[in-house]
Amino acid sequence: MIRLLIFFTLFAFSPALFSQAKIGLPSGPPHATAVLELSATQQGFLPPRLSTAQRDSIQAPAKGLHIFNTSTNCENFYNGLAWLELCGDSLQSNALPTGNNPGEILYWDGSQWQLLAPGSYGQTLNICNGILTWGGCPPLVSTDSVFSISGSNSGSSRTGSGSVTNAGGSPVSARGLCYATVQQPTLANSVASAGSGTGNFSANLTGLTPGTLYYVRAYATNAAGTSYGNQVSFTPLPSYINNNNQIVTVHPTDNFSGPWANTQTFIGVQSGNDGAINTAAIVANQGNGTYAAKVCSDLVAYGYSDWYLPSFNELLVLNGNKITFNMTLNSGDYWSSNEYAGGGGLAASLAQTHQFQSVCCDAPNNQNKTGYSGRVRCIRR
Repeated sequence: MIRLLIFFTLFAFSPALFSQAKIGLPSGPPHATAVLELSATQQGFLPPRLSTAQRDSIQAPAKGLHIFNTSTNCENFYNGLAWLELCGDSLQSNALPTGNNPGEILYWDGSQWQLLAPGSYGQTLNICNGILTWGGCPPLVSTDSVFSISGSNSGSSRTGSGSVTNAGGSPVSARGLCYATVQQPTLANSVASAGSGTGNFSANLTGLTPGTLYYVRAYATNAAGTSYGNQVSFTPLPSYINNNNQIVTVHPTDNFSGPWANTQTFIGVQSGNDGAINTAAIVANQGNGTYAAKVCSDLVAYGYSDWYLPSFNELLVLNGNKITFNMTLNSGDYWSSNEYAGGGGLAASLAQTHQFQSVCCDAPNNQNKTGYSGRVRCIRR
């Protein structure tokens, strides 16, 4: 140990005495091309061990400076411009692949080097989403997030849309919408076809179950394959178009069974087709509580908070579509937001109702505001 220390001292402070040196066994002169040779059979060379932060704090590192990076467990050296990492197995996997055949192409896919096999005679090389590909690319397609209805329907169909923004190098032979109750729908699920070619398109999604969450993706197909657009979701609800050409949405299930109001007080909602106005007037008069108009006014469902108790005329529309709207039949009256329309003082105690019959006839009625437990189906527009 004393001799080794003396050697290092002489080597460090007397460069004129030593132009080359060797440390370790077997002893002897160093290799002719080495200024310093380390020799051992059971030991290794341990360079300085630094974290990435410590390495990066080195000011103006010398070209060729070498460390072991404890953050990445890789050897690092400075090439004069940047620190490079030599990472064991990853060094081999990240090394440039060796070509075997004429025409092979080497390219970087964003994470590693890839070797593309030669194409056939006259074949065109394309870049598809950053990836080199022989032949054409699949089309580029997007899915719109807006789904609407056209005309009156029960919620079992909707119109969706999409757009083919790039044909991908060959004609788009098919396009449309895939939809399902599971995420990332494909052609293996329900499909609404929308012709061929590029540009905007729309398609009708049918066979939907109201109140069920659906996922939708546009698709487009060409000679290179089928691609899909972004996924959107929606929940179809029973709907109809009123006389003012407004879309009226019907909650898919009953919302309440109970009284029309807290008290038998005349409010003044005896007529009119606007259940939203009636509902606001009832709640303003009756205040807090658990009653028909308040239940609808407080309802937050399917992303909406503007539900209201239908007027009597709106209730008649529901009766005309009672099967498709899944109304409860032959089992009590549904409340409207209208008070008794006849003369006398009964408007203070009665509100208009309607019983939905399964066989024949309309059954309009008037029931006691506080003493009768009527059904409630909230709507919105």
